[in-house]
Amino acid sequence: MVYIPYILSFDSEHSDRHYWTGDSWWYMQIVESMVQNGDLDISNNIPPSMHVSQSQLALSAKGYLAPKHGIFFPLVSVPFYLLFGNAGYPLFNLILTIGILILLFQIIRVFFDELIALTTTLIYAFSSVIFLYSYNYLADLWSVMLMLFGIKLVLQSKYYGASIFIALAIFAKVTNVVWVAPIFIFIGIDLWSKRNAKFIIFLKEVLKIALIFLIMILPVLVSNYLIYGSPFITGYQRIVSYTMDGNMILLAHTTDFNNSFFDGLSVLFFDSNVGILWDNYVIIIAVLGIVFSYRIKQRSSVLLLLSIVVLQLLFFSKYNYSLATEFGNRFLYLSIVLSSVFVANIMDLLQKKLSINSGKQTK
Repeated sequence: MVYIPYILSFDSEHSDRHYWTGDSWWYMQIVESMVQNGDLDISNNIPPSMHVSQSQLALSAKGYLAPKHGIFFPLVSVPFYLLFGNAGYPLFNLILTIGILILLFQIIRVFFDELIALTTTLIYAFSSVIFLYSYNYLADLWSVMLMLFGIKLVLQSKYYGASIFIALAIFAKVTNVVWVAPIFIFIGIDLWSKRNAKFIIFLKEVLKIALIFLIMILPVLVSNYLIYGSPFITGYQRIVSYTMDGNMILLAHTTDFNNSFFDGLSVLFFDSNVGILWDNYVIIIAVLGIVFSYRIKQRSSVLLLLSIVVLQLLFFSKYNYSLATEFGNRFLYLSIVLSSVFVANIMDLLQKKLSINSGKQTK
């Protein structure tokens, strides 16, 4: 509820701060095409001049102009649009924000007590991109929420459920496939140790988890096949653009990962517009928390979270369009949320130090 005054402070007609800026508007067009036309041909929803100039659509296998972006987020947005019209977009976004904060709290609780988890959650609620993107219509929130749900279940050793949410997170945003590797390595190592290295029992568990994952990954593979002609091709690989003389060409974001690593890393951390340090001062405490992470008992779980964060940094440091974010760095949203565990580590350390000191003074 405390986000409501912040959201209502924006006048959607006269303020420069809209919920439909950037990619948000294009996701809205997907929703409206689904509802109004019952299809994914976006060309009949927008003026030709827009798709000609902005390279935001993809060429489908059947030749129509389809979404470049994933369709899962717009699909789950449809009920909110049907019930509330355009107001449904920021409402759904707010619900996702609240869901992310709840999951953040639950992940911290895996490591620390309730007071530490609640305090850290409140810090992140008002001093990070979570707050900045609470008024928006951002597909990254749906993706991050699904990933967090999967990670939470992994940390709780609920691997069947985790595989469901991780697969759905890939449907929400295809780049999530990159951070899946350390998650399944973690699951494999944990299962092996808990089954006392008994291969047959271990293999049965792995096959069950793999089967659940493969079943749940089918929607993204099938939708890719139906729209773009192959299970392994997305709209990001068939982006429609035009030459100066008006000829259509196809571009792919897969060719846009050629930044130098250190330059890209510098942008992600220190750029005046998207550097995570400027909008997430709490990250400085998180870095300190990583230094003292040896004191956290669940070492393997800490390594899992760190590996996801490091992979995100490596991946997006190479991306040419890491500046394509408006109210804080949305590309590293997941890493920023996961950094909360390390801030909680410092909070817990301080709490224990204060308890020791107060005990000494009492004596």
